[in-house]
Amino acid sequence: FQAQGAVVLSVQRVSTGIQWPWQQIATPSLDVAWWCRELRTLLAAGMTVVEALETLHAQPLGASREKVHAALVSHLRSGRALSVAMQEVGCFPGVLVASVKASERTSALVEALDDYLKHHEMLDKLRKQLVSAAIYPTLVITLGGAIVIFLLLFVIPRFSRMYADLHGP
Repeated sequence: FQAQGAVVLSVQRVSTGIQWPWQQIATPSLDVAWWCRELRTLLAAGMTVVEALETLHAQPLGASREKVHAALVSHLRSGRALSVAMQEVGCFPGVLVASVKASERTSALVEALDDYLKHHEMLDKLRKQLVSAAIYPTLVITLGGAIVIFLLLFVIPRFSRMYADLHGP
């Protein structure tokens, strides 16, 4: 661009609105369920969203969490809606962003956070059941494979030598 006389003034990340599971790893780390619980508690205590996020930002929880909270507060102070701010930060799942966006129309943010927490708990429970259900077949296949390898490498060669040494009619 510089050869043509153009100057780059700013670079912004373009969000497609779709967040794949592997994209969540690259974004700033934030325990979303913890964040929802904390925000819900502060909102239920009577704070506004900006006051609640400023309170969360004031807690020393780590650099990445402080960046997320600072970005959310700055977006809200600039007049953006919470759902837009959450989407621009990029570390919140799409389900939560959509739920918050719907709650902005009905003024039911606490209920939206409760619904997301129920959804999150259900997914965690399902994930744990899936892992525990996969352990048994994996164990059986591994143990069966070890037994087959033992038979092929140790038992069958001994039997073959034993039958080779047997001189019968």
